[in-house]
Amino acid sequence: MNRHAGRTPRHAGHQPDARSVSASDTPAARPSGTTAARPSGTTAARPSGTTAARRSGTRSAAKPEARLATLGPMARFAIVAAVLLAVAWTPLAAAENLGADQASRGEGSSESGPDTPATAWRLDGAATPSLGDGRLAASLAPVFDETAPLRDRLALAPDGTGARLAQTQTLCPVEEGQDPFAVIDAFVQSEMAAYGFPGAQIAIAMDGEVVHARGFGLKHRDRSDPVDAETQFRIGSVTKMMTAAGVMYQVDRGLDLSQPLQDFVPEFELADPNAAANITVWNLLTHSSGIPEIQTGRDVNGPQTPEALSEWAGSLGSVRSFAPPSSFWNYSNPNFSLAGLVAERASGQIYNQFMAEKIWGPAGMTSTTLLPDEVMARGNFTYGHGVDPATGEPVIYAPDAYDNWEFAPAGFAFATASDLVRFASLLMDGGGDVLSKSAVEYMQTPAIDLGTLPGNAYGYGIMIEPFNDLLLRHHAGNMLGWGAYVLWSPEHRFAVSTLNNGDGNLTASLVCALEAMTGEPLPSVPDYSTDPSEWQAYTGEYMIVDNLFRLLYGWDRWLHPAAVTLETVDMTPTLRLSVPGVPDFINPSVGFSRTLTQAALNTFYLDADLDGSPDPTWSASFIEGLDGEQEARWIRNRLWVGTRYTYAGPGLFMPSLSSGSPW
Repeated sequence: MNRHAGRTPRHAGHQPDARSVSASDTPAARPSGTTAARPSGTTAARPSGTTAARRSGTRSAAKPEARLATLGPMARFAIVAAVLLAVAWTPLAAAENLGADQASRGEGSSESGPDTPATAWRLDGAATPSLGDGRLAASLAPVFDETAPLRDRLALAPDGTGARLAQTQTLCPVEEGQDPFAVIDAFVQSEMAAYGFPGAQIAIAMDGEVVHARGFGLKHRDRSDPVDAETQFRIGSVTKMMTAAGVMYQVDRGLDLSQPLQDFVPEFELADPNAAANITVWNLLTHSSGIPEIQTGRDVNGPQTPEALSEWAGSLGSVRSFAPPSSFWNYSNPNFSLAGLVAERASGQIYNQFMAEKIWGPAGMTSTTLLPDEVMARGNFTYGHGVDPATGEPVIYAPDAYDNWEFAPAGFAFATASDLVRFASLLMDGGGDVLSKSAVEYMQTPAIDLGTLPGNAYGYGIMIEPFNDLLLRHHAGNMLGWGAYVLWSPEHRFAVSTLNNGDGNLTASLVCALEAMTGEPLPSVPDYSTDPSEWQAYTGEYMIVDNLFRLLYGWDRWLHPAAVTLETVDMTPTLRLSVPGVPDFINPSVGFSRTLTQAALNTFYLDADLDGSPDPTWSASFIEGLDGEQEARWIRNRLWVGTRYTYAGPGLFMPSLSSGSPW
């Protein structure tokens, strides 16, 4: 197998044998030389009480999987597409669980009326495809995928941005005498209009100071209240880097990232005890634990009690790992829920209380919180605007429409754009009064390769991406009805954040601000195609550990045999993924089978909806295994991972599977 730079995820230093990884083998890019202060005894100390007394969350009687199983194939496809895109929270459940207090204010799960078209925030402004035509995933693909590199986000940005970049390599040239902030603000308003976002916000920091902050548009599409620079938005997965900072706060006080997760959370189990025992705190912060992107059937509106996070962590015993710990990077929200629990156990404080007192307060982030009640009481907030994937109807969410303390560390914070650039500046400036210099350096240092484009890596809750001679740091966030993004360049001591109250992100506006404020030209896009003769290394039989089809069909099945073949279609070499034991959601009378179109190097897009065009959301990356292997060992997607069969004899595959182990 030809090896391309950045194709295979590698940690700094030795790549451990994922089949026998131990904590001491966990790769570098972590603080070292510290004797860990471990929780005493066999049971980790539970956090003490919290001053924020919260109501107990109420779950619907039926699990989301069961509700999905009652729908037709295309409706299931639409909902699963949205789940795949929108950080794996379940939109259907969220629409069902809007609080009674919100309903009494006249803000239901849908505010559509006879004069309100059921439109999604699409890049081309077209109406949402009907559930019957199977095109929802493709239409939403560039909107939600918070793991996509800037290159792909810009190529798919609205208002002709991609075409403009291809022709001019510039977004926001500032002419002599022009105010750069005026240029940036105009671009933000243009991108906002292209998406149809009711409101947005931007903040820019240079040399550690917020030099520009402004709001645009409306807090609620049907009301006149304007967004200003202090208006709060949900920030989704941007929360993850703050959770990572909470863990690093404890590292500064003796925690060792190579410690097993079970040292802090002894009740944590998976279906494979060996996998659970070998997951370290470092694995959580680098999305390399192998824990699937699954929230075990729970939805965005769940328990809001001090015990919620602990109880969830102890309920995962039936979950199968995607791969042994440290095998590769694969984005998964449960990693950061568990990281938040580690911070809880190490500090003795409830997660939201710990973050407020130890991270956000000392950082001067006065508008950042995890508690919807605090947002409502403050009074300067946006409403989220989205589309119910089950009906196509517009949905408006108040800040207290949903909350869930089980998953808060992965994406439930509220903030302003100014607070986000303050946080980025804190990381660039050595940690201030919050973290040590070494802690913030480790957070921003490439810890694990993404296994996609050369140089694209992940720190601790932070995406790291080459941009000319720079290494940009960034992360997007999406929650139902809101989008967030923060990006910074340590080389320029520059940070920018955009927030919006619609589904999607103002990605191009970030790059516009980078260009306008620093003069940094946009890089050209290399040709990342490879010769189809190399694709033979991807072919073969795999066993898929799956959460996509489980959700789609309501199954309690994790394992599906699959095959990747190389065939000729219209005289063109083409890869095909087939999962014969799974009914196709377009035509349930046949097994699932899709062609793969190369996106870049080892990453391919599936034509999920069979419209003849590849769908960026439905990606699959082939990942090499141990050094010296000449074929891909894994095929990876955020919701499923296939492991190549290892033959022990005719008709026998993956012998450990036959003995009942997930491996």
